[in-house]
Amino acid sequence: FASWAENIMVKIPGTAAGMWVIEELAALGIPTTPTVNPTISQMIAAAEANEKGAARARKAGLKPARSTSAFVLGRLQDYLAAVNEKRGAGLSVYDLECAVLAATKKCCGIFKKRGYRQLVMPAAFRCARHVSEIAGSTTEMTIHPKIQDMVIEADAQGSIKREIAIDNPVDPEAVEKVLKTLPEFDLAYREDGLKGEEFGTFGGTTMTLSNFDATGWQKLKGFPIPR
Repeated sequence: FASWAENIMVKIPGTAAGMWVIEELAALGIPTTPTVNPTISQMIAAAEANEKGAARARKAGLKPARSTSAFVLGRLQDYLAAVNEKRGAGLSVYDLECAVLAATKKCCGIFKKRGYRQLVMPAAFRCARHVSEIAGSTTEMTIHPKIQDMVIEADAQGSIKREIAIDNPVDPEAVEKVLKTLPEFDLAYREDGLKGEEFGTFGGTTMTLSNFDATGWQKLKGFPIPR
């Protein structure tokens, strides 16, 4: 797929096996987009793999390729919502929106502080403020048209602000409530929440992969590949 055009980004799932592939493709100068990353530990692992691959590419005389890593905050919210409902934990949609937004901002801060070449790609937004609260960040966002419509409507109603908001704090009470109520969010929020071998078994990862398989990859089986 990378041979089709220079702007093709090869998507790689954020599993243990995927991390190996990210490094190998980066070493070959092939652009990548690690995806299915609902946890900060997966994002860090993908960035580190890309750094190692880019160093190998430079050593081989190749120009390191671009890489954007998808932090699927909405997928994490979907998973937390399912767990919240199953356990009757009583968390609100607002609580969960705040939690995944806080995780996104934390991830952006880590990437900026460590100087990773890879860019954070916030993805799978679920509300307008998920977009507006990341304004001013060094990211590449992937925004579904229905979310774009939400942003336009929220802007017209004045419910979101036109400002640099990436450094604005997220409601600490809501975030703390989710951290204390759902240990799964604690795993997603901590830098060392998951080990590499746990990436593929984390509930948010398996839920997302199952959805991708049913709605996307199964449909691609019969897609003709140009020769």
